[in-house]
Amino acid sequence: MKKLTLFPLMLTVALAGCGDDGGTDTDTGAGTDTGTDSGSDAGTDTTDDTTDTGTDEGSGTDTGMVDEICDNGADDDGDGDTDCDDSDCADVPACAPAEICDNGTDDDGDGLADCEDNDCFADAACVVECAAPNELRGGECLTPDWTADELQAGTYSYIRNLQVPPRNGEAACCFDFNGDGNIDNGLGLLVGALGALGGDIDVDALIGEALADDSIALLFQWTKLDADPSEHDFSVYLATNDVDGDGTPDQSFGDRADGMGVFQVQAASVDAYGSIVQFNQTTFVDDVLTAGPGVFRLSIPIATEDFSLDLDLSIQQATVQGQLADSDNGPVSVDPTFDDVEYGGIKLGGVVPLDQIFEIIEDLARDCECAGFTADPIITYGDNGTTYAVACAQTPTGDCEGQGTICENLGTVCSFLPSLPSLGLNDIDTDGNGVGDALSVGVRLSLTGAAVDTTTPLGD
Repeated sequence: MKKLTLFPLMLTVALAGCGDDGGTDTDTGAGTDTGTDSGSDAGTDTTDDTTDTGTDEGSGTDTGMVDEICDNGADDDGDGDTDCDDSDCADVPACAPAEICDNGTDDDGDGLADCEDNDCFADAACVVECAAPNELRGGECLTPDWTADELQAGTYSYIRNLQVPPRNGEAACCFDFNGDGNIDNGLGLLVGALGALGGDIDVDALIGEALADDSIALLFQWTKLDADPSEHDFSVYLATNDVDGDGTPDQSFGDRADGMGVFQVQAASVDAYGSIVQFNQTTFVDDVLTAGPGVFRLSIPIATEDFSLDLDLSIQQATVQGQLADSDNGPVSVDPTFDDVEYGGIKLGGVVPLDQIFEIIEDLARDCECAGFTADPIITYGDNGTTYAVACAQTPTGDCEGQGTICENLGTVCSFLPSLPSLGLNDIDTDGNGVGDALSVGVRLSLTGAAVDTTTPLGD
């Protein structure tokens, strides 16, 4: 998926003397040239607009050199080559060759080849069809015969930290999905907007609290580490550390974060084919895991005393990538530190259709009965072929004072909704019609070792 981006015009003017003069060159332009000219100069230089105190060593003609702009259809530097045909544009992301999805080569230079590249997500060479009753999951056709006994196999890791990182800087995450050379993370923008709506909520801090109190517990099950050669295919499960069912975690968060947690897998994360989230086509080179594209389901809680929202996302074209190390209790991530803050070393990136986001907002608005909405749906949204348009079909008319931050601010939300796409939320065009209809996702995960209590393998 490639989009052209405008590059600023950079103009460099090279000034040199011309003519036949062995003496002192006096510049009659807007500035004064007091340097000694040891070349040849028969004329007067009137192009300077600043004081020139250097030494003019050469002879020739003053010339202007213009850089090639790589997406304007013009031969800017006059070398006979235009835009991406010009060698000056070789390193411009917009001019990278398109990925060919079946030649075993990383054509576009993003580190991913063929079907591992998100550009090939819907390519015929990468679409696997499974004969019924089998189902495609994680890039593999699976039979509907999974049982809880399979939880006894494999090794586990626990997600001990989950962050929506900054959109810029060293910690930015995670991938360039639209080919413009920049990291894409529309989720960071969305979470920031929702946090502001709730009164400057620190979303990463709320996620940390949810991990600590066991509201969020996610496990990776590595299913083929014992294979020869070992493979790093994995499944992801919802879990709980409250195995004894007394309503509190069985180990402290410190112990869980240190790899000593024992968990119970939740029934909601499995079906007859196994885990809902699976990555069965992975690579592991120089200790770096790369998995996907696939589907990754993630719930991000944003909640305070009067503001509650579970941002349930089904991340499409999901890619998981990061460095792993071994531990006694299972693979752990190698976590970097940026600006004295430790970030998860596992990058999770992908795209979420905007329709999915506005379905969540529709449900929130409908829960505010105090608003007096009668329209159905309350929120209209969608790609109309020209733009992605979103608006409230009706202005709230009721009194929602004291009914929580979201309901109290529905009027503001309705006035703000039409501008959301223009803020950069719709930064991904999934169907190639020129209209952004999805937002990019970037999340950092930190993994530590874990164990599963298989005596009670499935919780409610």
